Amino acid sequence: LRSKKWKIFGRKQVPEISFFCRELLDSMQAGTLETEVAFLNASLVPDVFPVLAAAHKTLVSKSRESLTTRTLHSELVYNYSSSKHISESLKRCGISDTSTYVLVARFGASSDETTAMGKLIKGKEIDLDELQGRANQVQIQKHYKIPGPELAISSVGDAITCRIAARDTL
Repeated sequence: LRSKKWKIFGRKQVPEISFFCRELLDSMQAGTLETEVAFLNASLVPDVFPVLAAAHKTLVSKSRESLTTRTLHSELVYNYSSSKHISESLKRCGISDTSTYVLVARFGASSDETTAMGKLIKGKEIDLDELQGRANQVQIQKHYKIPGPELAISSVGDAITCRIAARDTL
């Protein structure tokens, strides 16, 4: 199982593993998942940086005891979305029964938890470097309302990151 870890806040790490998967939603809804994780619709993830921005925002909310959702990992999905509505955010940026491409993230996972995450998921693991090539650019532009002229001077990842950072101030 390959994973990557990034330091956030100087003490937390977020390992992320990309998978193709179809059966996650059933397992999650049935309550058979032992490890709490965030499931993101990976077709809306052009690179890792916007996810890291959402993770940072999540940890700031946690440190201020002001999570909008019930769990740290659902807060990550919520913060990645452009919507201020929790259910809409989880529908759009989380997984659905038709999801085939999922990004899995967990805050502060130990190596045992990372192994457990890999066992939860029945699918083909892919490298994070493949995110950009597999991202659905049309869906991303529609969901985040990114106009063509903005992409002439910026990347899709940067546009999403700006929206994540500025969402609560608008």
